[in-house]
Parts: sequence; C-alpha cells; structure tokens
Amino acid sequence: MLNTLKKGNKMKIKINENWTIRTDSCNYILCEMGIAEKGKRAGEVVSKHEYFFPTLSRLMDFALEKQILTSDAECWGTVMETVNAFKSSVVSAIKDAGLRDCAVCSC
Repeated sequence: MLNTLKKGNKMKIKINENWTIRTDSCNYILCEMGIAEKGKRAGEVVSKHEYFFPTLSRLMDFALEKQILTSDAECWGTVMETVNAFKSSVVSAIKDAGLRDCAVCSC
C-alpha cells in the first residue's frame, strides 16, 4: 500500500484535524492531534497520542476502528457514514500530498 509513503522517507500527512500519519525508519506512526491544555505549548495543536505500526494496512485498520468507537453512531448506516468520511479524508490527504495509491483511491 502507499508505495511512496515508505518507512524511512520521514513523511508527514495530515488526514484531518484529529489525525496525522508520520513515518520513521521503522514504523508508520498514527498521531492523534489535540490542543495542549498546559505546559509551554498550551493552546497549540500537538500530538496527544502516538500509535506505532509495522505496516500502513494495520495503521488504517486501527484508525478506522478508533473513528468508529469515538463516533456517536447508533446504527449501521451511521457507522458506514463514519467509515466513508474517514476514507474520503485519507484519499484527499494522499492526493493533496502528491502521492498515489491505487488500492486506496482507485486512481
């Protein structure tokens, strides 16, 4: 998946206001963003939680699960809307970054 988003390229792609994907030499890193409440970065957008994955596929599975669990979905239709909205955010972020992944965006 995402041939151009490889570990070691040290890329950073903002998916939406809540999520950013980064890479280092060994991992794909999903960063959950939020506003710092105290400290020297109070009021700034910071990475509140970082989740490390060996593959981009595992990262996406985890991110979708988090989106569903934190949504206020009460029925299957709303769950699917949440999933589709997140997928659209990912596809847009990939295209905006100038990357291409036919498995995700069917380009």
